[in-house]
Amino acid sequence: MSDIGKFSFIFLAIIFSTSCKESISIDGSKSSDEPIIGITWKLASIDTINGGVQAIYSGQEYTLLIKEDSTASGRSHCNLYEARVRLGNGTITFFDLAETEMWCRPPSLDGEYIHALLAASHYRVSGQKLKIFYNNQQNVLNFTGE
Repeated sequence: MSDIGKFSFIFLAIIFSTSCKESISIDGSKSSDEPIIGITWKLASIDTINGGVQAIYSGQEYTLLIKEDSTASGRSHCNLYEARVRLGNGTITFFDLAETEMWCRPPSLDGEYIHALLAASHYRVSGQKLKIFYNNQQNVLNFTGE
């Protein structure tokens, strides 16, 4: 193969590989695995199945950081957690989750938040906003990027 042919092949391989990182989320909008990784996401609210919105209680913090090594960690009110995470084509799955077991003063969303992460199925990123869908995509964790 000539040098020009090799260069063309490498160039096309690079173009193809970067274009394949984009995927389609559950609502048809484009999303990518890239913008979700390496950003500390702070939970802003939870959309519930009955159309309600659960605000985050004042003074409480729920965060999520997904790392390139397929792990996730964060804060769940007064506890810290770490999990393994699988991303792909707008899907997200958390597993092997470990959490500290401090008692969080009520009201707390600690248990609900951890349950939601373990039940997560899809996600969508739009700018500095992340939505993680769980409970058969009927509930949504709404995050903002920091």
